[in-house]
Amino acid sequence: MFLSIPIAGMIAAWCKNGFYAIRSALVLAAADPEGLTGLSFIRHFPTDIQISVKDFLELLDELSYIAG
Repeated sequence: MFLSIPIAGMIAAWCKNGFYAIRSALVLAAADPEGLTGLSFIRHFPTDIQISVKDFLELLDELSYIAG
């Protein structure tokens, strides 16, 4: 076995916390004709979510700064 128990547990917890939902939303949003945007990500997220608009806009600003 290549993974130790603590690492395997962390990966399992990460997958339970929405990893696959986030991954699928990113992939689908990137393939969207509109391109990968915050709104396309939300549109393709596979469940209903509630978002603080203020926090979401702050996150987008930070991501825009990082992306250059």
